[in-house]
Amino acid sequence: LLLDFDSTLISKESLEEILFPILNQNRTLKREFDELTKKGMEGKIPFHESLSKRLNLAKPSLQEITAFGRRAHELVSPDLKNFLKWSKLHFEIWIISGGLKQAIMPFAEHFFIPTKHVVGVELKFDSDGNFLSIDANNPASQSKILAAKSVKHHFKSEVIAVGDGFTDFELYQQGIATQFIAYTEFAERDFIKKVNCNKAQNLKELKEILSLWV
Repeated sequence: LLLDFDSTLISKESLEEILFPILNQNRTLKREFDELTKKGMEGKIPFHESLSKRLNLAKPSLQEITAFGRRAHELVSPDLKNFLKWSKLHFEIWIISGGLKQAIMPFAEHFFIPTKHVVGVELKFDSDGNFLSIDANNPASQSKILAAKSVKHHFKSEVIAVGDGFTDFELYQQGIATQFIAYTEFAERDFIKKVNCNKAQNLKELKEILSLWV
């Protein structure tokens, strides 16, 4: 079970939350940032381009990322704990995200998801924690497709991808996942209305759909 992070496991876009204090003080920067996020989610520009431009716009510090990671578990549906408990009985859970791995790791630990099952973008920082660059050696920095391919050898059976973004749908489109479920509780992207797939508006519906494979 490949779960997206932003707007799927959590109710927000993590990079926006991490950078909220900066973006909230600069409306022009926020509009530009939001537009890049939207274009990336809709598949109008490549993921790497969207991410790189957003990071270079706002330059998050390691301290800001770590602080978000420690509270990310608060930004979830009330039923998430029980949903994950049920899911672990039937599926091997992976978090595959275009978000920042340094922010997702504390979340995974909080919900007892193995950190080796977390795939995300990694950043480089200087000794003071200032943002330097994306770690280009990490496949997640290029695309979710490459990120998933880098761990695909661990997948032993049917693969189900769950998420809100076009990059999640691409996992199915490119044959990495055998099934795709669009998760729309927190965000319903325009492309979702145009594709033929299972759709879940909340965790109850998601569990009902996943039960078809149990």
